[in-house]
Amino acid sequence: MKHSHLILHGSYGNTNGNWFMWLKKQLEMAGHTVLLPQFPVDDWDAANQAGEPNFIPKNQLLESWLATFDTLLPDLDTENLIVIAHSSSPLFMLHVLSRHPDLRLKKTVFVAPFLGKIGDIWQIEKVNESFYAPPGFNYERISQQIDTATVLYSDNDPYVPAEKSLEFAKKIHAQSSMIVGAGHFNTEAGYTSFPQILEYL
Repeated sequence: MKHSHLILHGSYGNTNGNWFMWLKKQLEMAGHTVLLPQFPVDDWDAANQAGEPNFIPKNQLLESWLATFDTLLPDLDTENLIVIAHSSSPLFMLHVLSRHPDLRLKKTVFVAPFLGKIGDIWQIEKVNESFYAPPGFNYERISQQIDTATVLYSDNDPYVPAEKSLEFAKKIHAQSSMIVGAGHFNTEAGYTSFPQILEYL
C-alpha cells in the first residue's frame, strides 16, 4: 500500500521528536497511510565538540537527503500525496520538486520554513548551508507542482524570523497563517502535539 501522507523532520531532527509521531497516529486513526522517515542528520554534541572552524557536516547534506528521498518514492502515492514538513525540510521539498519536475503534490503544510540563512547559530547554519535555495531556483514552476500550499509560522520563533517564512510563502504562492506564541513548533516550545495543524490537512 502506498502512503498518502509524508511527514518530514528538520535539522538534527528525528522521527520521535516534536509532534511528528503524534500527527502520524492522528492521521492513521483517520484512515490515512503515513510515512515518517528518518533522514541522515549530524550529532549536535559532536558539532559542539569539533567547534565552528572544524565542524563539517557528514550526514545532513542536500545530496544525501535527495538520495534518501529517492528510495522513498516507490512507497508514496504520488498522485494524491500530502506533505507536512518542518523547519529545514520545506526547503528540502523545494529541491525535491525541482529535481522531479513531474512530481505533483496534492497539498503541503510547511511549518516554520525558510529559504536561506536564518541567523548566527553556526551549528544550524552549517548543516543547512547545502540546502540554501540557489539563485536560479524556478519558484514559479515549483509552485505549479503543488495544488494547495500552506505556510504556518510563529510570532516568536527563536530560530526562524517570521519574515523568512513569509518570504518562503510568497515565492511559492502559498497561503500563510501565523500561530501566536508557537516558538519553533518544537518540544522546546511545548509542541509534542499539534492539534491546530489538523485544520490544514
